[in-house]
Amino acid sequence: MEKILLAVNALNPEKHSFDFACFLGRMTNSSITGIFLEDIIHEEILPPKAVPSVALVESRLQTNAARRLRNGKLMEKHMADFKRMAVGQGVNFSLHCEKGVPSYEIIKESRSADLL
Repeated sequence: MEKILLAVNALNPEKHSFDFACFLGRMTNSSITGIFLEDIIHEEILPPKAVPSVALVESRLQTNAARRLRNGKLMEKHMADFKRMAVGQGVNFSLHCEKGVPSYEIIKESRSADLL
C-alpha cells in the first residue's frame, strides 16, 4: 500500500479511526490522508415559505455565519488531533478538508489518488 485515505466526519470524528489508520500506516509503511468532510448543504437552505421575510433571511444568515465559525474551530481542533496522533506514531500524513456533499468529495478524492 502507498496511501491510505481516511474519510472523517469533520465535526464528530471517530477518534479510534485515527489510531487504527496510524496502525495500518505503520504496518504497511503507507502515508495517511485524512479527509475531513463537513456537510454544509442542509444548513444553508431556508425553510420552505412562499416569500421569506427580510428579517428571516438576515436572521438565518447570522445563524449560519455563527455556526460556520464554530464548526471551523471544531474542524481545526479535530485536524490538530489527527496530526498530533500521526506525528506521535511516526506516520507520514497529509490533511484535506472539504465542505459540501461528502459522498461526492470521497469519490473525487479517491479517483485523484488512483491517478497518482
